Amino acid sequence: METRPAKRARGDVQCLTPEKSPNDALSYRLLAFPNGFEALLVSCDDAKKGRAAASVAVAAGSFSDPGSCQGLAHYLEHMLFMGSSKYPGEDEMESFLAKNGGSSNAFTDCEHTCYYFDVNKTELHTAVDMLAQFFIAPLLKTDSAERELNAIESEFRLTQNADDSRVEALYSVFAKERHPFRNFGWGNLRSLKEEPAQKGVDINEELRKFFLEHYQAPQLRLCVYGVESLDDLETLVVTSFSVLPCGSAPQRAERGLPFEVQCLPLLLRVRPVQDTHKLCIAWQLPRTQHLYLSKPLNYVAHLTGHEGAGSLQAWLKSQGLATEVDAGVSDEDDWNSNAMCSMFSIGLTLTERGLCQWPEVVHAVFLYISMMIREGPQKWIHDELVQAQDVGWRFLEETDPMEYVQKLACQMLPDLQRQREHLLKSEWMLSQWDPDGISEFLRLMVPRSCFIVLLSSAYGRAKGAQQEPGKASGDQEAEGEEEETLAEDPEVDLTSQSPAAADPHFDPQAQTPSVEPHFKTEYWKAGPEEVSRWMGLWESSPGKDSLAADAAKQMRLPDRNPFLATNFELCPAPAEQESSVETWLSELGVESESSLRSIYGNFPKLPRPPQRPVALGAGTWHLQETVLQTPRSEVWLKLSVPWPSLGLAVQQARLALLARVLSDSLNEVSYLAEQASLDLRIRDELYGLDVRVGGFHEKLPLLLHAALEQLKLFGSPSAWQERLDSPQFLRRCSAQREELLRSLRNEYTKPGDHCADLRRSMVMASRTLATERADALEALQVTDLAAFAQELIPQLDVEVLFIGNATSEDARQLVAAFPAELRPKAEALAHVPHPPARVVRVPVAEPLVWVEDSHDTGNRNVAVEMYWQLGPVGSNEAKDAAQVELLADLIAEPLFDSLRTKQQIGYVASCGARWTHRVQGFSVWLMSSKFGPAEICRRALKFLADFQKTLEDMPEEDFAQHVCSLAAQKLEPDRTLNSIQAVAWAELQERNHLFDRSWREALALAALSRRELLELLRELQGSKRLVVAAVVGGRAKPQPK
Repeated sequence: METRPAKRARGDVQCLTPEKSPNDALSYRLLAFPNGFEALLVSCDDAKKGRAAASVAVAAGSFSDPGSCQGLAHYLEHMLFMGSSKYPGEDEMESFLAKNGGSSNAFTDCEHTCYYFDVNKTELHTAVDMLAQFFIAPLLKTDSAERELNAIESEFRLTQNADDSRVEALYSVFAKERHPFRNFGWGNLRSLKEEPAQKGVDINEELRKFFLEHYQAPQLRLCVYGVESLDDLETLVVTSFSVLPCGSAPQRAERGLPFEVQCLPLLLRVRPVQDTHKLCIAWQLPRTQHLYLSKPLNYVAHLTGHEGAGSLQAWLKSQGLATEVDAGVSDEDDWNSNAMCSMFSIGLTLTERGLCQWPEVVHAVFLYISMMIREGPQKWIHDELVQAQDVGWRFLEETDPMEYVQKLACQMLPDLQRQREHLLKSEWMLSQWDPDGISEFLRLMVPRSCFIVLLSSAYGRAKGAQQEPGKASGDQEAEGEEEETLAEDPEVDLTSQSPAAADPHFDPQAQTPSVEPHFKTEYWKAGPEEVSRWMGLWESSPGKDSLAADAAKQMRLPDRNPFLATNFELCPAPAEQESSVETWLSELGVESESSLRSIYGNFPKLPRPPQRPVALGAGTWHLQETVLQTPRSEVWLKLSVPWPSLGLAVQQARLALLARVLSDSLNEVSYLAEQASLDLRIRDELYGLDVRVGGFHEKLPLLLHAALEQLKLFGSPSAWQERLDSPQFLRRCSAQREELLRSLRNEYTKPGDHCADLRRSMVMASRTLATERADALEALQVTDLAAFAQELIPQLDVEVLFIGNATSEDARQLVAAFPAELRPKAEALAHVPHPPARVVRVPVAEPLVWVEDSHDTGNRNVAVEMYWQLGPVGSNEAKDAAQVELLADLIAEPLFDSLRTKQQIGYVASCGARWTHRVQGFSVWLMSSKFGPAEICRRALKFLADFQKTLEDMPEEDFAQHVCSLAAQKLEPDRTLNSIQAVAWAELQERNHLFDRSWREALALAALSRRELLELLRELQGSKRLVVAAVVGGRAKPQPK
């Protein structure tokens, strides 16, 4: 690690260079300031890249909330966006970023809070200075407080019916008194307004105290990504952040593990919102953040969550007891891994059979752990993990700048105890083999120290938190407008919903459920007699003929992984040269690049044109990717049939189940491939199936061969006869059908998803509702699936997209090795979509309206999508698309500021262009827990009418900035092979083959005028082709006018 004086900074700033991946073309410098503040500089000298970003992570989150103001850290996160002394406008930063192609956001976790933005590279300096002022001189204006408290309430309501959040909050009920795990980190109006007021606490004074205590230089970590040199980035950071508050970091009390050992084990049965059967076994283990060189729990998670032959999951699936097993310490949030503990969990998605026999399932889990202890840590397994990690680090792919700066800023936080030279590499490091540490953790994972949570709709479905009359959360008004009254839900006696008999070990009459105070989650805590009975079972050897005895016989350590690659050579570059900008412009009839700047002088410079796949004959498209220089490839197959009947719900249900059962039959193979950085996905589509294989090229043909051979067998009558005679296959097939049915039933528990599907069903003739597919699936038998597969698979037309580390000859040879039944056929290449993609022409009349009640009657949110159908694209489809996207770009930030921030209709207010099988549209999405659909629509229409004047009066410079920023985004090159493949695949799916679409749209922007945008906006306002889809929470049924 290099340590040297800073070139362009104050002499007391220490500069260091962390170790980076051999495949990483970026440059780095870590600045350590004497006041404890640290900043990581990331310089990208690739002129083709146009994005810049920055993030600040603060070592304080909801675990630091004072007891009297739960959610205060989250509230402060919101308030810092409300202006600073230097930039006092409430939406000044968002407005600046929006017109320069950027955006910002933040999140509050348990132990840290993260703020971030991205922007066009030319505007990084101003954006960084705006971000710095969040932490130097925020206004924390009291006149913004009420609105942001309402925003937090709306945000809480959006997550209130998420089962994962509800269960996590349930753990806090059993944490030690005054331990941070008892905190309610989300916050809402009750915790941040009503309860502080009752206690005489000034919430805004507490907010300032919190800021002064926790937002000091030693607690802050910054990451900046730009195209400037490291020296210039250093000057920028020193200039903007040199006056940070320089107090000391607050002393944290040693809290220890969150749960008293004498309170364990704990068995909870929980009533969910969704239709689900999930079992979670969790342990509080010592913290492991500092053990990043050995990662002992990664070894434990690798085996307990393994999906190959001999694994816990393989046995559970063979018995039809579960469809999925997840294990480990989640790295998605601080709740699971923090300075006090690591919460290791094994989560199982149970079938109904598995729920009936859940004690045997739990017993199998403990038997697998016992087997791991008995066999002892295996060095060869560790070595395979090291090999996979080393390869991932060696060929590390570039990521989106905004995602990257978030990740790096958070990894710099002091509690993680990362050595500075390991900052970039720490997540990939496994240099220390620690069998004693692994064994010690395994010995802690015993029945008597675990939490067991059974989350099952067999205990009834939660109806959501009931609104209490008279509370502020239901009585707010915005800008003096009369609030549309939503009918109050009648009181629901949830305790009368007796748990179903699917859990034969639970007596519903034993006790009424307890209720968690914030999310209102209902649960039953098992008594000591029941817990003692299960402890006796799980701590003993399994009975001779029990399921657990079979598990003990079948479960073992995994096989060695045949998919680990060792050959990473790159193919020789093709002889033909890539097209130049001049050649590409000539193809499109553009005179010269300079002519693009005749209207907008700052129109971005064109980088090298994107590489485009070429046809290799019958149904095969290929591109040897030479820019990223990666030994990876992606091979995706489009398997389609020209059946109009695929537009029927029953056929779509069959197709979806076939994709699931086929994937399940390949699971043990695909999981081993996944551990070696390969990927196999089989998906159902409106036209048939997709088979997608990607990863390191050497072993990719092996994985693809396995997938296609299995697909061929699914079309074989003799193979189906064997399957139908196999009890194990029938159990697995039944489990997949059950899980798919449950997924379809759950699809509409979120009003926003429900609303979007209603809109799609109104305008897409082949789109069926999830409820229709669920009804069809209810009646589907395995023999129906067998007949469907045997008819479908022999008729599949095959098209292939192959992009990556392979020559055209390699591609031809790979396709030639496909099973004969699954090779592309020349006669199948008629250039029409199949099945025919039909879009309903919205009639010129009154708005077409569809309003439904939410499937969750306790969800108080109302979701609305307003969709204007603009019609089929014309001869210049690039211009048509660019025009609608530019309008959405101009509208998005003012829409959010007006409807969400100022009028406070709810937390969601956004808009965007719609592209539905070559039919253009424009949508506005809104969600509110305060207003019904009619009022929401009225406010949206009024905003659009008012925005006409805003667009007319917009300074020419601001309009030009929007145009040039959007063009720069469209010219931004893809950073990963998978993203290059996905862009080309979108064209292949509908057989458009316009592989340089985003570039064409960028060029179209250069010729767009404000007059054309105003005409489009007037067309929207006067359009009669309007579709309104609305989903109303609770039991209210207000009809839009």
